[in-house]
Amino acid sequence: MVEGDRAAIRWHSSGTHVNSFLGVPPTRRHVEVSGATFARFEGDRIVEEHVTWDPRALLSALGVIRVGQD
Repeated sequence: MVEGDRAAIRWHSSGTHVNSFLGVPPTRRHVEVSGATFARFEGDRIVEEHVTWDPRALLSALGVIRVGQD
């Protein structure tokens, strides 16, 4: 969604964990994460950006933590 000099973008990303990430050795697991980016533009440049997502979803997909499985 774009309004004036601001934009809100909902995004999804997926991939396979094939390299070390934050000290976690490759798991070869398929991972999916999603989030939102809020940006403000001046001309054709992004001058302010805020990204929100749940890193627990990624860590859970990698098998590093368990979420909601008590």
